Amino acid sequence: MIIIFYDANNEQVYICTEHEKMKIIHMEDPRLLDYIPNDDILYVEDAHFITKGQFTEWLQGDLELVRDIPENEVNRFTGLLEDKN
Repeated sequence: MIIIFYDANNEQVYICTEHEKMKIIHMEDPRLLDYIPNDDILYVEDAHFITKGQFTEWLQGDLELVRDIPENEVNRFTGLLEDKN
């Protein structure tokens, strides 16, 4: 499985695979697709920003990650990080 993160600010992608070191490739690189193995790619459209403590709670089953923010208010800073846990 491959996970690809896109960094719009720096116009680069982070290519993560199970058996290789992460690769950072600029979007202008003409060989961009050559760096991506022929395997399943995990596509993630939505995510939560949480703290390490909240992640620990989630792993223990004590925190449910639910997105109930109105779509017109979603930005990179909305989520659970504001909790003072």
